[in-house]
Amino acid sequence: MKRWSVVLLLIMAVNMTFVFAEGMGGNNMSDHDFTLMNIAATDALGRKLPEVAGFRKDKYVGIFYFTWLGQQAEPQTEVYDITKLLREDMESLFDISSRKAPSGFNYFFNEPLFGYYNSADPWVIRKHIEMFVAAGIDFLALDFTNAIVYTKVLPVLLDLLLEYQEAGWKVPQVTFFTNTQSGYVVRTLYNSVYKEEKYASLWFRGNKGKPYIIAWENELTNEMKEFFHVRPPQWPEAEYNELGFPYVEKVRPQRVFTDLVSVSVAQHTGDAFSFSLRGVDGGKKESWGRGYTSKNPRNGDVEAILRGDNFQEQWDVAIGLDPEIVFITGWNEWTALKLTADWAGSTPFWVDTFNTEFSRDIEMTKYPTYVVGENGEYIQEGYGDNFYLQMISNIRRFKGIPLSEGNRYVHVSKTIDITGDLSQWDDIKNRYLNLSTDKIERDHYGYVNVKAYHYTQPAPKNFITDIKVTHDKENIYLLVNTKGKITDFDANSTNWMNLFIGVKGSKASSWEGFQYVVNRKPVSNTKTTLEKVAENGKHVFTESSRIDYVVKDNTMQIKIPRKDIGIKKDDFTLYFKVADSIEKEDDIMDYYVSGDSVPMGRLVFTYSNGTEGKALKLSMLELVLLLASILLIGACAIVFASHLARRKKG
Repeated sequence: MKRWSVVLLLIMAVNMTFVFAEGMGGNNMSDHDFTLMNIAATDALGRKLPEVAGFRKDKYVGIFYFTWLGQQAEPQTEVYDITKLLREDMESLFDISSRKAPSGFNYFFNEPLFGYYNSADPWVIRKHIEMFVAAGIDFLALDFTNAIVYTKVLPVLLDLLLEYQEAGWKVPQVTFFTNTQSGYVVRTLYNSVYKEEKYASLWFRGNKGKPYIIAWENELTNEMKEFFHVRPPQWPEAEYNELGFPYVEKVRPQRVFTDLVSVSVAQHTGDAFSFSLRGVDGGKKESWGRGYTSKNPRNGDVEAILRGDNFQEQWDVAIGLDPEIVFITGWNEWTALKLTADWAGSTPFWVDTFNTEFSRDIEMTKYPTYVVGENGEYIQEGYGDNFYLQMISNIRRFKGIPLSEGNRYVHVSKTIDITGDLSQWDDIKNRYLNLSTDKIERDHYGYVNVKAYHYTQPAPKNFITDIKVTHDKENIYLLVNTKGKITDFDANSTNWMNLFIGVKGSKASSWEGFQYVVNRKPVSNTKTTLEKVAENGKHVFTESSRIDYVVKDNTMQIKIPRKDIGIKKDDFTLYFKVADSIEKEDDIMDYYVSGDSVPMGRLVFTYSNGTEGKALKLSMLELVLLLASILLIGACAIVFASHLARRKKG
């Protein structure tokens, strides 16, 4: 055998070994990756997030992001909410001369969880960034399609993205979706932000090397053409352009645009009249709402709306096509103008969004569901965080590396003396990080700059930076670190440094997946209560036992007997979060809003002891890779030995 053949076999063997080793390398990931890969959730409909060990590097998910809320040239002095007006004063809504619901102003389709906010509010932008990081969003395409550069919002957004990036998080990068006066908008952006090296790390490049821009190339200078990777905007009614960059598709199923597939929450395929719920031609040409699918081609099905059936069908198509890029519409559009036109006569119309069903936003609504009143009509409408968690689930389906016993993180088992030195924790590497870099107070005017819509929110009393967990045969141990000294507990308060615990497979009563909570009622500086859920589905607890804990400066150590939370077997999985200063403790949606919840909202961290102390379980693929690498190494050794023997004989 030629010498190069021996070398080739050795290289193949080494490569196979590294492929296998990479699959087994869960414990080598960074703290930031470890945190993200150990986030789990169950949504309000009982749907669970898929488990993943990482993301494929050659796949990207982007989302349409809007910076226009409260940035209109002529500021409004009132907020108009279509969902509320449909319920309370439909006549004014459809009257083009109404003073209560005037034409020419922007209307929200519903109330956001964070209120009728202004896009320049840094408190809100921080929340968005943290939710995008948790979800695995790779880039934001900012909607600059209307020839407006949102100069008050853009630097706040970019500077905060840099702050999170410098803290180690893989933040979504940025591109701009332009259309009207595309050349003017891109030139303004090129001169004001792209020429600055400050933001170079934030530009989305995909695998192209150059920053993406969605623009009309014939309106750009040669310098800009050289600087950007240019994709033309693909308007849904325009002729198909393979190179186009669509924000929505109005055909089913969606098409591939070179390397990109659009996924949208709803599609407005009807004319503008359809947003008035009347349609055109007697309602024959209607839009496709949140619950509309090819198999169930109708609107108005509330259960389908809450499930996001339309959104799911779009995802299923995209995942089947497996493009390089999935582009989602959208995150936070929220508003549309009440318009009039000669061709529309006396009927007003709204473009792109209307009410809760005929809107395309994923960002959470204030109200978590639809509620029917005594008269049989809806008194409350919303979808909560259903679409956010559905998006995370499908991002994991699209680009996630499935979790297996071969790439699962193996936790260290150790006995901790919680009264002892903190150095005991040094060899426990599983740091669950707070996705936030800081918790600032909120003090900002909303969509309209009037007192009624000025939003405030105090910062939490304690800002949790990270958590570590370990266990032995008898106990679970936690170390919680904070920024600054932990405040003293208040006997009259139940929202101090709460630790919520859920045990996978437990039959005990639970609230939002948790069976137990620690620290609602501390007894002393060394003893606190472990409470269990007293009534299934409700935020009602009763004392189960008293456990040990120690607070020293900015650290809290907790010891929980395994028997006290029903863990009898060596195999177990915990779901947990730590929260401080939550105001509406019985409302899981408020864990996105007030205080400090780590992780936020309905998200939880996982801690599993499924592989420790056992023979390693391998999937069939991993077993094949392992055997192949062993055989290749063996073959290489034999060939190499034969080669040496022949050389000696020669």
